[in-house]
Amino acid sequence: MDPDRRPLTQRAPSNISAGWTWADGVRAPVAAKFAIALVLDLIDFTIGRAPILGVGMDALAAGVAVLLWGWKGLFALWELADPTEQIDGFAPTQTLIALASLRRRAGDDTGGAPSESQKAR
Repeated sequence: MDPDRRPLTQRAPSNISAGWTWADGVRAPVAAKFAIALVLDLIDFTIGRAPILGVGMDALAAGVAVLLWGWKGLFALWELADPTEQIDGFAPTQTLIALASLRRRAGDDTGGAPSESQKAR
């Protein structure tokens, strides 16, 4: 069978797809999740700075962050603490959560084997 025609579960993961599951187990490339997080931060920096609209945007973004990153997405709720929307627009929370998730150890939900230094731990 052609390697590219095998079901996704039988393919070897590439670096771009490491950690490729949503919180509910649906597969998605990390690059796509990172792009969604980046777009949400850009919207929060521009449109999300309106006082009433921004609070709703922050709540929606926190929900999306939980869907993308699981429990780590709950850290996006801190943005609700600023009702003026003047401070949290400059903190790229979604992007920081995405970057923190990219630092996952090899072998944690990536399908890859842990490195020798990680085996020694």
